[in-house]
Amino acid sequence: MGKNSAIIAAIAVTAAAWYWWAVRPGGVWNGSSAPAAATALPSASTSPEKVAIKPDTGGSHPGLSYAEAVRLFANQRIQFDSNCVATPAYIVLKNGAEVMFDNRYDASRYIALDGARYLLRAYDFRILTLSSPDPPHTVAVDCGSGRNNARIVLN
Repeated sequence: MGKNSAIIAAIAVTAAAWYWWAVRPGGVWNGSSAPAAATALPSASTSPEKVAIKPDTGGSHPGLSYAEAVRLFANQRIQFDSNCVATPAYIVLKNGAEVMFDNRYDASRYIALDGARYLLRAYDFRILTLSSPDPPHTVAVDCGSGRNNARIVLN
C-alpha cells in the first residue's frame, strides 16, 4: 500500500506543477506569453513624467462586446490591420480620453504608447486612458516592429 500511495502522490505533484507552468494565466499554453492583465513594460524611451498611461486593470474590456466598443469609441479608436497599418494614423483627443486600440489581425501583437508596451490579442481590443500632465503632448504609437505607426495628440 505504501508504494501505491507514493506513486499517486508523485502523479498529483507532477500534475500540479504542470498546471502552474502551462495552464495558469501567463503560462505557456494560455494563448500568450504575457500576463493576462495590461501591464506597462518600461523602456529606455519611456518618459513617465511626460505622459501617464493608465492600464486597464480589469482586463482589456470587462463586460464590453466588440460591437458596443465600436459604437462607444467610434471617434476614439485606432485599428491595426495585418501589417500594423493604423487607421486613423493621426488623431486629436482631449487629455484624459479613453481610446480603443483594435487589433484586426489573427495573431497577438504588442503596441507601444511612448514606449509603454501593451498586448493586443488576436481580433481583440483594449481600452486605455491617456493623459499628460502638461498638454498638448503627442503620443507616439508603435505596432509590432514598426515605429510611429500612429500619433495621438492630447490637448
